[in-house]
Amino acid sequence: MNLTGTAALVTGGASGLGRATATELLRAGAHVVIADLPSSPGEAVATELAAIGPTVRFIACDVTDPDDVRAAVDAAGEPAPLRTAVNCAGVATPGRMLSREGPLAWTTSPVWSTST
Repeated sequence: MNLTGTAALVTGGASGLGRATATELLRAGAHVVIADLPSSPGEAVATELAAIGPTVRFIACDVTDPDDVRAAVDAAGEPAPLRTAVNCAGVATPGRMLSREGPLAWTTSPVWSTST
């Protein structure tokens, strides 16, 4: 796949699988936007990865906030057409997965409850 001249957005790109993905996309010639939490090392990671590929930019983004996601998508499309989006951001609500009676069901009000 030829990614030269295209843009990629990687959520969770400041560490782990997201960082590795951003690195490989840069090596493949893509312009990369790393979207991660403001508290992440995203800015430092973008600076470090800048030597690898065309352009890399960090955008502070909480993927649970639609406005943050829109801003990240818009930023990703600035240097080139956005053709790749990879979600490596972990989003989870802490809670029990099992009870003595078995698996718990997810309700619409992000609260764990027992299955009925």
